[in-house]
Formats: sequence, structure tokens, C-alpha cells
Amino acid sequence: MELVTFEALLKSRLEQAGAEVRTFQEAGVGFLYGILVRTRGSAATVRLTKGSGTGDPVATEAEQAAHAVNVARLDAVKGAPSATHGVDGARPVEDLMRDVLAADLPPTAVEVEGPADGRTKPGVKIRFRSGSEIYMTPVDIRR
Repeated sequence: MELVTFEALLKSRLEQAGAEVRTFQEAGVGFLYGILVRTRGSAATVRLTKGSGTGDPVATEAEQAAHAVNVARLDAVKGAPSATHGVDGARPVEDLMRDVLAADLPPTAVEVEGPADGRTKPGVKIRFRSGSEIYMTPVDIRR
């Protein structure tokens, strides 16, 4: 699954669960993919990154176009911010992301893993049949 598609899916599911969500594009954050989430008295900035996977289907034309728009947005940003992983207080957001994905796995997903499952690294990981993985990692972003 392409990050542009996954970001939209995750945003929609979190909003359905009552969270307030903005994408990095909407908020003008200088990274390609991620979301800002506020829920249950907690807030976190979550960066989305994609791991390896050789069997992923080719991105659709719509996905390629949306990605190109996002890349062009970054080209206009002067100086990328830095990000520190492992943010204190992000656990409620991590748990909500894990729960909304585990309740109804996205197409071709086979597993989702978060802190509630014993994941020791920060954030949530989802694995797909192709072997690819998407990581949702809370970060502290600084300019």
C-alpha cells in the first residue's frame, strides 16, 4: 500500500474514532507523510515511513499524482526539520492507531503491532502480504 493511500485511510479511521487529525500537508510540516493527532487528552505528531517489500503493486495514477503534489510541496520548503523518535505521552495515540487498524485490517494487511502487543520500539507497525511494512512513529519535530 502506498503511503499516500495509507495516510488517508489512517486519518479517516482516526477521525471516525473521534480524534482530531491533520496531515503533514494540511499542517505544512516539512516531511512527506504523517499526521498530527489529538485524542483522549493526548496529542502526538506521527511520521509515516515505509519499510521494504518487493511484491508491492505499482502505484496507481492517482497515487502517483498525489505523491508528486506532496513532493512539490516539500521542494518549496526551505530547510527540512529534524525529528526525534520516542516521544513521551504518545501512548494513547499509539494505542488508538493500533486499535483502529486492528479492528479492520486495511486491504492486503496481515498484521498490526503496537505497544499493547509488546512492541518495544516506538510507534505502530503494519505488515502487508507483500512483505512491506509501514511504520507510524511519534516524533518531536523541530526547525
